Amino acid sequence: VLHGDVSPLNVLHTADGPVLIDIDFVARGPREYDLFSAARRHITGEIDDAAYLGFCRAYGTDVRGWDGFTVLDRIGRLGGVAFRLWDDRRHGRPLDWLADAVTEWRTPL
Repeated sequence: VLHGDVSPLNVLHTADGPVLIDIDFVARGPREYDLFSAARRHITGEIDDAAYLGFCRAYGTDVRGWDGFTVLDRIGRLGGVAFRLWDDRRHGRPLDWLADAVTEWRTPL
């Protein structure tokens, strides 16, 4: 079972230890999904070093050094583009950023 939306905002700190909340994306799947999400949020500064390393200890590995991390990062960023496109369309915001985003996806790794 994986959480599906690893973020410091989805953790309550209790006397018995941390408790994950906001479980609307919980699913069965490889734990690497949560590990990768946490690593991306650590790289962007959303998760600090101590929290990220604690997460890695709990899950048993740190994925930042994986050979396929670059490919997974690109996939994760593409998901971000899809969400931003949906959100901007929903709120009537301009899509003036989209051409630059599409150019990135035409560039091989």
